[in-house]
Amino acid sequence: MVQVIEYKTTVTDKNIIEIPKEYQKYLTGNNKSVRIMILIDDIVDEDALWSKVSTEQFIQGYSESDSIYDKL
Repeated sequence: MVQVIEYKTTVTDKNIIEIPKEYQKYLTGNNKSVRIMILIDDIVDEDALWSKVSTEQFIQGYSESDSIYDKL
């Protein structure tokens, strides 16, 4: 049997996730097996991310010898 507990919390500056007291009773006992799932609510702008990575990769591949093409 699987018990599912869902709640919202914040991560402290020490990367600690607090478990509310009402759920701690489920964690008592020796060698409790648990599964942790972390879902982050931040939205990632994938187009902006791809653009940034593409630009960085392009610049890394650009060398001084390529400057001859800038004069054409």
